[in-house]
Amino acid sequence: STQSRSSAASDVYKRQVYKDIFEQFVIDASFLWLLRSLAIEKPNYNKSDIISLERRIDAQLDGLMTSVEVSWVLCDEALSLQEPGEVFTAMILAMRSREPSRIKRVVEVGLSEPSCFKAMVSAMGWLPNTLVMPWITRFINGKEMAHKHFGLAISSIKRYDPAEALTNILNREECSVDEMLYARALRLVGELRRQDCMPALIKATEDSRDSIRFWSLWSAILLGQKSYVALLK
Repeated sequence: STQSRSSAASDVYKRQVYKDIFEQFVIDASFLWLLRSLAIEKPNYNKSDIISLERRIDAQLDGLMTSVEVSWVLCDEALSLQEPGEVFTAMILAMRSREPSRIKRVVEVGLSEPSCFKAMVSAMGWLPNTLVMPWITRFINGKEMAHKHFGLAISSIKRYDPAEALTNILNREECSVDEMLYARALRLVGELRRQDCMPALIKATEDSRDSIRFWSLWSAILLGQKSYVALLK
């Protein structure tokens, strides 16, 4: 249609004329997120400092949204760096654009490195629930264990209870073999105070893997099992 051709031409024009501006939005948003991820662990940053940083990040992300098509091209290129800041920025844009192919692209990169995974989870925590919630179920119910892990991590940061899906992961042998997935599921039990999952926690306390024993004991203590404190130590 004429309207579609006009929109495409407009995007090409913006890409040519305003490319440097949008590139700066990507660079600044990525850098500022990295700065924030460090700042929250530093004693010399207070709450107002963090809020100020988050507002600066939001300003860059809002700038990217003024032309999603142009911004996505630049975010897609930046993903080749496989850096956490760029993954965070690309995930925000992909989710806001509601394009499954873009989300898939970011997830593939985000799962490649632990630091990129953290950035991807942070992005999902940054976004409103209306955008994120439908994707939690989609990831948890996926066939890939890495996708299930991502879904549980989002549930954790959003304090969302996956209900029966969490129970199924705890009880399925193929899920318990995946150490990262199993540990995250055990951790989520404690965060959500899921008393019904106590049998799964008790079973996991006898696991041979340190991370599994740690998170099972950690969650059990949160659920009131104070006798496990000595074991956790």
